[in-house]
Amino acid sequence: MVEKRLPRSAEVKRQCIDPNHKYLSVARQCQLIGLARSSWYYEPLGESAENLILMREIDRLSIKRPFFGTRKVREHFGVNRQRAQRLMRLLGLEAVCPKQRPAVLTQATRFTRIECGIWRLRNPTRSGRATSPKSCCSTASST
Repeated sequence: MVEKRLPRSAEVKRQCIDPNHKYLSVARQCQLIGLARSSWYYEPLGESAENLILMREIDRLSIKRPFFGTRKVREHFGVNRQRAQRLMRLLGLEAVCPKQRPAVLTQATRFTRIECGIWRLRNPTRSGRATSPKSCCSTASST
């Protein structure tokens, strides 16, 4: 028996059902597309008034302090961290901060610029200083 590829989301499946179908009942249509009949009748509640107010405040806070993540939002408003995460996710907010860097750095990214114009290795692989990124990458040893 070949199975059809049907949409997985309950919301999409709910849209496929026609309650005024001429030959198929709602129960039979739900059975055919693999949707529980209770899911057809379920109406989502939406956000509470308290959550809407909190979301508005989180949005205002993210404009003032975009570097605040869920932990700081939790401290600021005194709410559960998971709640702060969920509401920030709904708003599409994310803390603006440096992301984790890759563990393996290429030779070109191992250099740090110092104010005086001299280059130095952040993780030196050999002794001595390099005067430029190219001098360290060359095959000739400068020691």
